[in-house]
Amino acid sequence: MHLIIRLAIAAIMLLPCTPASAAIFSWSDNHFQGAVNGMITNQIAITQGALANSANTRARRQPGVPSALQSAPRPTAASRAAATYRVSLERRRANLARFIAKSRKVDPKGAAAMAQLTASKDIIAEIGTALRPYGLRVDDVADAYTMWWMDAWDAAHGRQSSPDRGQYQAVRAQALQAITTTPEFARADDAAKQEYAEALLVQAAMIEAMIEKYGSDPAMARKIAASVRQGARASGLNLDAMTLTPTGFVLR
Repeated sequence: MHLIIRLAIAAIMLLPCTPASAAIFSWSDNHFQGAVNGMITNQIAITQGALANSANTRARRQPGVPSALQSAPRPTAASRAAATYRVSLERRRANLARFIAKSRKVDPKGAAAMAQLTASKDIIAEIGTALRPYGLRVDDVADAYTMWWMDAWDAAHGRQSSPDRGQYQAVRAQALQAITTTPEFARADDAAKQEYAEALLVQAAMIEAMIEKYGSDPAMARKIAASVRQGARASGLNLDAMTLTPTGFVLR
């Protein structure tokens, strides 16, 4: 998992979370989550199709020269602006309270510990500080999705990778393209964006904490992987259908 987040959320590792916690995607039934996940898969497929055609053309022109994997289109200023939102600390407290209430149904002890933790510190702000060197921000939905997507894929495949800034940015470009072309997202206001982004960030932090805490136990690691797969698939994303490369995700 990503060392930067481990350091930022060390306290979460002390929470009595169970693998079932990994399946809790968000603290509300976000109305555009399924649409975003569907768009993610579609965009990867479209990009790969275009690349395959381009590679075939280049191969005909230059036999024997392999083509490099191309990342998503470079983000524009408009697309970046569409993914950001104005942070409200009042909304953040309400979001965390709803998340804890939802978690209590699955993991009462973990929810109680999380309530105590969030009362003493702003875990979202700490995550933001840790993400900054990698060009990611907590007030950007695409950045939050990038963090969750990469963590979820790692956990589902029993991996603990240490991505560099370039890989984060490659996946971010894919996430941004999918999110900003999702019709449901276009209608989202600041409150909806913040709720969605913070759900993603907390979920990513919990996944990393559980892997750090239980990753050396093969049986527990398998349970965590199964829970992460279940949570992602329930929201429309098949983590087993894709592979993470240095230049982003590709379909298998």
